[in-house]
Amino acid sequence: MEIRYPIFEPDPYFYNITGKDNSNKISYYNFCFKNGILICPQLLYYLIIGSYSQASRGKFILKKDENKGYITLNILLEYIKSNTKQTLNLFITPHIFTKFINLLKIRKIDNNNYKKILDLFKEEFNYIKEEEIKKEEIIDFSNFRNQIIGVSETVLLLLKERKKEPCILSINPKILEGFKSDFLYVDFKEMITFIENHKRKSE
Repeated sequence: MEIRYPIFEPDPYFYNITGKDNSNKISYYNFCFKNGILICPQLLYYLIIGSYSQASRGKFILKKDENKGYITLNILLEYIKSNTKQTLNLFITPHIFTKFINLLKIRKIDNNNYKKILDLFKEEFNYIKEEEIKKEEIIDFSNFRNQIIGVSETVLLLLKERKKEPCILSINPKILEGFKSDFLYVDFKEMITFIENHKRKSE
């Protein structure tokens, strides 16, 4: 696709704002979403732990940031599923999965809930694909070597090279430093603000 809009703008996508430029943006966004959504550990954590809280019918209580992160991410993903009319094409790497597990450990979740969260991840999110990134690839990546970004951002950018113009969902805007406009970036902090306003308008 020749026309690129590398920074996701929520308004035209959520409100289907008409006009040639917005129509092109929506088409490009869906094109990237279909090509793959590469998700960072923190957002994977929000997705899984939020889904577990929903499955427990509120027995497992989320912290404020977890709830806000899950609601925002869930609304975005539901819109993507509706607009692309296909199953979410989500990708992680072993590094991202390991960081996700570390976030669960930091949360100090009791063993019973911990096992149930893992079971939910395995059973309900088996559509999430995993691809290996070798340590040598990470070490040789310039922005990693220059300490601009960490492992999580590096593996997303390396994984991006294997896809044709995918979407990257990351909480760290530093992932954009020196990037080529060959992927769609969703600014999650902006998404949180947008979803909060979107919910107020809908009420």
